[in-house]
Amino acid sequence: MRAKKILAALMAVLILSITLCVPFFCVETGEADRAANESDMPDISGVGSAWLYCLDTDCVILKEGADLKMFPAGTVKLMTAIVARSFIKEPTKSVTLKSEISVATPSKTYNMKEGDTVTGDDLFKLMLMQNSNEAANALARLCCESVSDFVVLMNAKAKELGMSGTLYANAT
Repeated sequence: MRAKKILAALMAVLILSITLCVPFFCVETGEADRAANESDMPDISGVGSAWLYCLDTDCVILKEGADLKMFPAGTVKLMTAIVARSFIKEPTKSVTLKSEISVATPSKTYNMKEGDTVTGDDLFKLMLMQNSNEAANALARLCCESVSDFVVLMNAKAKELGMSGTLYANAT
């Protein structure tokens, strides 16, 4: 239970940092990112591993235990969101779901099926807020011919970000 709370706190910091792109020091270049100082850094004491990335500046802003082997949990869906967002240019536009969205693993189901009409925003919210595996697969299928093709893009993005110890097997 303690590990879940720590993971939830880390996910909250990660999501806030990515979406708000808080001013931090850029780890890769050593340059101050919008005049940040050390007091801007989040308190991550007690967290085994943390990695924060700013989409606006294309910069890693915090690395702590980034090379530790850990279970991915909900972080897989963050990469799914990052990759899918690069394809879905109009997230408020309605889209028709394609095949291959159901999942073999137990998960909360929303009874989504091929032919249903939803918005990209709805799928992002279901995936990130309700942990829906169906929504993750639906986003993957909106972007690629198959979920496995989408996973190839997830692994390419991980490599591009320097995540050398990461290998995705699915979008969920």
